[in-house]
Amino acid sequence: MHGDEPDLEQNLTSFFQQVYPEYEILFCARHSDDLGLAAARRVAARFPQVKTRILTCGEPPWPNARTYSLEIMRRESRHPILVTSDSDVRVDADYLRSVVAPLADPNVGMVTCLYRGVTRHGLWAQLEAMGMSIEMTSGVLVANMLEGMHFALGLPWSCARAP
Repeated sequence: MHGDEPDLEQNLTSFFQQVYPEYEILFCARHSDDLGLAAARRVAARFPQVKTRILTCGEPPWPNARTYSLEIMRRESRHPILVTSDSDVRVDADYLRSVVAPLADPNVGMVTCLYRGVTRHGLWAQLEAMGMSIEMTSGVLVANMLEGMHFALGLPWSCARAP
């Protein structure tokens, strides 16, 4: 987490409404007073049945702060499958079940998802959402057609078995 943003609480809420037998949600920010963590705490309080942990990592010793916080969460995770997401993502209630299902095949080690950009926040945000939905998706589909799926779309929309 890093700060507050439009629709943050609604986006986070969607992860607390998953139809999945057992899961936990981990949040991590550099500092405990981060506004994003405050939103996460408010949402978690509305869903006491979902195991939630709030972590802090301090200033990262690595060049990439996000990667460092992901490593902290990986170490703290209680489950063998990790699903990562950005805070501006909103999912349906079957998201976790759908994205984890392919990992039942022992030949699958990572799953990645295409996404659709949606916004109600002005022209520039709408153009960015359109670009994410059209340019990125078409590039992934062409790459898949040409060489098969030998990559993932970064960690924000991926899940994998923990090492």
